[in-house]
Amino acid sequence: MAARATLPPGSSPPMSSSLAGINDGLSVTLSPDAVPFTPLAPEVREEIGSVAAQFSHYASKLRSLRAGDPASLKTQLNLLFDQLISENYSSNYNIPPEEVCALLIHVTRLVPLSQEHLVIKLCQLTHHLLNQLQVIVDEQTLDVCVCYVVRALGVCSPWTHSEVLQALSTLIYGNGPRCNRHLSELLGDGGVLRLYSDPSQPDMELRRAALTCMANICLG
Repeated sequence: MAARATLPPGSSPPMSSSLAGINDGLSVTLSPDAVPFTPLAPEVREEIGSVAAQFSHYASKLRSLRAGDPASLKTQLNLLFDQLISENYSSNYNIPPEEVCALLIHVTRLVPLSQEHLVIKLCQLTHHLLNQLQVIVDEQTLDVCVCYVVRALGVCSPWTHSEVLQALSTLIYGNGPRCNRHLSELLGDGGVLRLYSDPSQPDMELRRAALTCMANICLG
């Protein structure tokens, strides 16, 4: 049997000639600011999945409701809106934008403008979902929802208008080119944004909200 070669202490085995030179001349230096990759912890992955599942669950319940249902409709809407608004969607990307858009269109058909508390919650839900999920609504959703909130500004009490304008600003964010058909009611003579952004507007919160809407229209 051939004698087995031994290496002096502290030495390394010779590199195969087929591998020698592969790393010659290559130097990889990580930026000191580089953030090391850290896999999501199992509980975080589970939480993200559960948020998407809960959204689908409550959205499905909302879509099953119909306008003109019995008096329990108001209670159901309150509960479902609260559930959806209470979730944190900022780290979740498993909710398709088209599901969000379909939900917003449906709820505008469920909430009459006479139910101002529900109008407020609908507006809060709109802002919450679009802002945290970073959804830019499609043209149909934009048309339906902008018409709804503009009517709300004309019909609902002044105390609701701050929330309504916030929802409007989120809807039109990044949708400037699609707002053409709404420009007259928003920025024309007597348009709601011109009304609320006027220097004579005594409520500075409403004025700021209107100016934010106007700025968002410019974002394409």
